[in-house]
Amino acid sequence: MILLTKSSADSEIAYLLPLIVLIVSFVGILVAWPQWGAYDKGMINLLKPGLFGDQPSPGDVGGKNSLKQMIQQKLNSSDPYHVIAALEMIRVLRLNDFVNQVGNLLLRTQGFKIKESCINTLTALPQYQSSVTYLVEALQTEKDAQVLPLILKNLAQFKSVNFNNTIEKHLTHPAPKVFVEACLCLYNHPNYLRKQLIENKILARLTNPQSPETALYLSALGELRQSHYVDTVLPFLESEKSEVRLAAFTAFIRMLEGQLEPHKHRLIKALSSPDKNMKIAALRALKECQSLDDWSPIIRLLGAKDRALVTESKELLRLSLGACKPALLEKVFSETVSVQQRFEILSLIYSKFNDEQRQQLQQGADEALKKFIQVNGLLKLHESLGHTSKAHDLIAKVLQEIGEEHLHHVLTIITFASEQNIEFFQRVSRGLQSLSRANQGNALEVLSNAREKYLVLRVLKYYDERLSDLKAVNRIYVALFSEHLKIDESRYEAQLLALDNDMLKACLLYIGREKTGRLRLENANERVRELLTERKKLD
Repeated sequence: MILLTKSSADSEIAYLLPLIVLIVSFVGILVAWPQWGAYDKGMINLLKPGLFGDQPSPGDVGGKNSLKQMIQQKLNSSDPYHVIAALEMIRVLRLNDFVNQVGNLLLRTQGFKIKESCINTLTALPQYQSSVTYLVEALQTEKDAQVLPLILKNLAQFKSVNFNNTIEKHLTHPAPKVFVEACLCLYNHPNYLRKQLIENKILARLTNPQSPETALYLSALGELRQSHYVDTVLPFLESEKSEVRLAAFTAFIRMLEGQLEPHKHRLIKALSSPDKNMKIAALRALKECQSLDDWSPIIRLLGAKDRALVTESKELLRLSLGACKPALLEKVFSETVSVQQRFEILSLIYSKFNDEQRQQLQQGADEALKKFIQVNGLLKLHESLGHTSKAHDLIAKVLQEIGEEHLHHVLTIITFASEQNIEFFQRVSRGLQSLSRANQGNALEVLSNAREKYLVLRVLKYYDERLSDLKAVNRIYVALFSEHLKIDESRYEAQLLALDNDMLKACLLYIGREKTGRLRLENANERVRELLTERKKLD
């Protein structure tokens, strides 16, 4: 009887518990509901552009009226961010009804950002006659030398309206930017006949090469697009100021648009400039030219650190892929190609490879895996010798970097053979290079799922071993390549030199100086000498 009563009580509790949980949950929802509603409303308002809340669709009449009321409220706000948001909405939706309010706001406001938004909004509105009236009035009354160029630049878009007499007055304005915009606005207007006057005025400003505004005047001359002024800008390409050189080069390109083929050599020369923007300008201009005889300057830029340079180089190569493919093939199979260059080249042409070429890539990657293990064996030997020199840690670091480069070669081929992308490559390479076993494990798991199997299995086999010393490295080397590592202490220095790395050569010479007190540079190349003079790298 006691057991029966206990069982009945347990059953009752088992029944009541879910009901109690349900009631508590329901009460919790009722309490949190107002907070959720407020949160959702706040988040929706934040996510909607222009700082506007729950605005209706502009498609219906009621919606339009409500929207206009909201915009009107924001335009009258004391918060400049709300005013700018309202102006942006007017500009995007091209709301003509606000043209007078925007125009009057331009004339009375003092804030630069609000004036800038007013000018851009007026230019975008379809009712251009009213917009022009306000812009011209602002041009006549505005005193701020920052605002005047904006007005002039936007007025230049209204070529059917003649307001040249008003603009001409600004040719004598003391602010260089106002002068330049006035010149360009007049010069590009179809009804303005005194174009030679504008040319002469800009040329006169270039007579002083030491002027701080030379770059601005060169850019203005380029915008005139008159090829007979090419000789005027050429001397400025040799300026000591990078901004002047860039402005001169850009002007040179502008003047010769459609006629750049005979001047292609100057564009190619610019690819060796230290100025990134000059290189990008040259690459874009080369798209107008016929195929190059030598693609190496463009292929070299595939290894640039700046992504914009790589992108522009790839775009030029892609446009002439039929002509440059032989050069790309030669580079991708060469010993001098960098990891990044190999990856970028393969992203352009791997899909066009035949079976023989893909097999050749696989063989090259297997050879890179072999070198990777050899370098790691040399690193284990180096670490076993102990810290006997100030250059010890630097040698270890260089060996590690050389090994990583060979590993990246292998992973690059696996990436393309498996039809993967840069994210796959980066995830695997970073994981394998990590000191964390967990990160390595994750990378190996990703790698194991790749479509390519031959190289993947060999890499997995290498990382399955715990390579604590040279003997362990030798064992996996034998397992993978059926031969022994030829690395030992007696050939340590010769094997380091065989890697043909300037930093390693400098380190060995430095160690020699530590032992003998003499630095023997008789057979050192120029780069090694430079490294040895940079004492911070070794001392």
